[in-house]
Formats: sequence, structure tokens, C-alpha cells
Amino acid sequence: MTTKQYIKKYKLDLPEYANHFNTDLFLQDLFEELKERMAKEEAYRKTLHQEFEFRMFQRIIMELQQKFMAISNKKAGGPLRRELWNAFYAKYIIPARAELFPKEHEEIRIKRLTAQRDHLKEEIKNKLIENMGSEFQTIKAVGGPIYRDLLAQLENDARAQAEFRIPI
Repeated sequence: MTTKQYIKKYKLDLPEYANHFNTDLFLQDLFEELKERMAKEEAYRKTLHQEFEFRMFQRIIMELQQKFMAISNKKAGGPLRRELWNAFYAKYIIPARAELFPKEHEEIRIKRLTAQRDHLKEEIKNKLIENMGSEFQTIKAVGGPIYRDLLAQLENDARAQAEFRIPI
């Protein structure tokens, strides 16, 4: 569908409908478009005896995001919520990426978890500094191993708690 077709189908140009449309159907239509674009790209690549590569998948996602933004810009009553794109990404793109490109998906997942772990470490360190103040600086300066053990223990405790809250 074109941007105009999305606007017309979901009546996004009418203020009384623009904020009360069926987002599930909207996301399903976007997913259908994603599948169609991937199928076309794969068919074209087969005629050239080439594979459908991850970078092509990324390009299609980027183009679809641009269309989403174009629809958002034309919507009456303000843009679409960013969370709607995030929901589409989580519900449709990530599972498609995991299925079609498991190696790249795992690399992305590991990078994301590493970044979350590093952020958590920094939060723990900041909380320690905030809560212990000068005592923390003394422990850090005088007892390096004690500081590392304390930080590691707090990190493990926090990671165990966060493990059930961090979406993968």
C-alpha cells in the first residue's frame, strides 16, 4: 500500500478517527508489506543467483520505517506514537530477523545484553557512590579487591533481579 492508501484505509486524515484506529490491523498490514518486499527482493536475487543478505533485510526495514514516518507526518491530530513502531519492531521484525538471519540476530542480541549489563554496572556504581559517599571512595582507594568483590556481588544481585525484566 502507498502512504495515501494507509491514510485512507485507517481514516488517519480525519481527526475523529486518527487517534482511535485499529493499531493491530495497521501493524499487520505493515507486516504484510514487509513480507511482500522481502519476497520480491528474494525473487530478484534468485534471478541473479545471489542470496538475500542481511543488509538487504535492513534496507527494507529502513524503507518501511520511512513509510511509517511518512504516514505519521500525514496523520491528523499529531504523529503516530513512537511506541507503535517499537511494538511493530518487537512483534514482527525481531522474530523475522531471528528466523531468517539467526547468526546476525544472535550477534545483535549479545551486543544488546552486553550494553544492558554495562549500563547496569554503571547504575550500581553510581548507587554505591550515592549511598556510601566518601566511604565508597575509601573502599575503592584502599581495598581494590574488596571494591571489585563488592561491585561484582551487587552486580550479580541486580542482574538476577533484572533478568526477569529485561526483554531480549
